Amino acid sequence: PASAHVMSMSSGMLQVDGLDVHYALQMPLYEIAHLEQPEASLLENFRVFSGNREIKKTSGSCTSVERTGVYRCESLYRLLAPVDQLEIDCSYAAVTVPNHVHILRAVQGENAARAVFDFTFTRSILRFTPPTFTEMLMAQAGSGFVRVLVGPFQLLFLLALTLAGRNRVEF
Repeated sequence: PASAHVMSMSSGMLQVDGLDVHYALQMPLYEIAHLEQPEASLLENFRVFSGNREIKKTSGSCTSVERTGVYRCESLYRLLAPVDQLEIDCSYAAVTVPNHVHILRAVQGENAARAVFDFTFTRSILRFTPPTFTEMLMAQAGSGFVRVLVGPFQLLFLLALTLAGRNRVEF
């Protein structure tokens, strides 16, 4: 219990309405206490892409809500054409703390998508159509493989499993 720590986390809501994309971020104030210009830092580290083209932000602002301890940012993006998927680049872990996790929920009409961003996964494609079984299988297997290779503790665990086998059958 003495070495326990609070997980660094924020949440966001992205709503696609025709050609308008509205993004709302909520982050605890203690997550940004060290930032000199939190509004600029946070708004610059969330980018929206359609195809391979970055969608420019038309407006953005942040406010601090002291009574609830939340820092809230809202920004508006304008698409050039209707889309059925968006690519998001979110690198909040680079400006807050390395273990920061951002959970994003996106909605377009009745379709919804979710993405989780951290220091290992800063980019994600939000599809507003249901993924096929093969797409889900490949995405989950790929992300699990990357998580195993990135962390030292996961590698140490795999090494311990390897060394635990005393012969070929146990290996």
